[in-house]
Amino acid sequence: MKGNSRTTHAGTKVAIGVGLAIGWCACFSRAPVASDPVVRPADSSSGVDAVNALADAEKLAEKAVRLREAGDYEGAASATERALALRQASLAPDHPLVVTSLLALAWCRAKQYDYSRSQVLASRALALLQAKGRPRDPQIAEAAHLLALEALNRRDFVAAKRLFWWAEELLQDRPESAAYAELLNDLAIAYLGDGDPSRAERVFRHALAVAGRVESAPLLLSDIQGGIAESLRHQRKDSEAEPFYLESLRIRAARFPPDHPSLAAPLNNLAAFYHYRKHDLPRAEPLYRRALGIYAAKLSPDHIRTAQVRINLGLLLCEAGEWDAGERLFRQGIDRFEAVMGPEHRDVNDTRAYFEKLMRARDNPIPKVP
Repeated sequence: MKGNSRTTHAGTKVAIGVGLAIGWCACFSRAPVASDPVVRPADSSSGVDAVNALADAEKLAEKAVRLREAGDYEGAASATERALALRQASLAPDHPLVVTSLLALAWCRAKQYDYSRSQVLASRALALLQAKGRPRDPQIAEAAHLLALEALNRRDFVAAKRLFWWAEELLQDRPESAAYAELLNDLAIAYLGDGDPSRAERVFRHALAVAGRVESAPLLLSDIQGGIAESLRHQRKDSEAEPFYLESLRIRAARFPPDHPSLAAPLNNLAAFYHYRKHDLPRAEPLYRRALGIYAAKLSPDHIRTAQVRINLGLLLCEAGEWDAGERLFRQGIDRFEAVMGPEHRDVNDTRAYFEKLMRARDNPIPKVP
């Protein structure tokens, strides 16, 4: 799952994992048309300034695309914010280039796991689009997709699926596109989070087929591979799942430096697979530690993604008998996770319950039969 990964089978361990990465910042906004209103100042000198500002905005937007493709989402967000400011100063508020910049910035924020700001930007864009009376505009599908991701991050799977279905309906005339493949990937994550791994696997594989027929970014292919792995794991098809985990990580490792934040999610997912499904703690521990180091350095020590990996590593150390270090890491992680998600969140409660079970087993060990 994108966000928190958990297993609900009776008697199994609960993993609060980083899960699948949400989106890859693909923007499929339409080009502006001649009828789109442009606000130009009355005097010629100001008009020249406006033209120059728009040219600068276009260069910044192109730079942002290159930065996104390189995985520099903070740099991409900065360039997009500057492009947006220039376009807002020179164009009408509902001009497609303004909306395009709003959506591009929303994608960058989502990729930085800042879903609250992504939601605000996507909602602004959607309101502008709906006011123009173009119900089939592809940018509406993009805004709906972004809003679905925010719902998915909150684990509101009902709301997320409805928004994904809306976006999917709007993209029916573009079934062979990277945007459609990405949408399918994220819809499959919603099915997985809602407890339907078999359906999720079918949709993930559909996404992979579409992505294979179009020019897709490597990050999207990595996401889909990881999604197939997770859906197979939830169906207890471990031997089938492992190659997909490895391929998801391989794609990113070939593209990014070893400490890039894009590597942390597949590292954590592979570690959780070895930990909770294979029970191979020595193999899982260094993967967790590497993911934790990346998130702590590149996001922050208090980021929810850092907390989630800290929880998993803490549980692993407890299971390995390193109780002091494990409990310290677990409590640091779960306290932060609870602060963000709320004390009533089911993953918070399930994970605390599992930790308490471990502690009871430590304090009351079952005597070995001679």
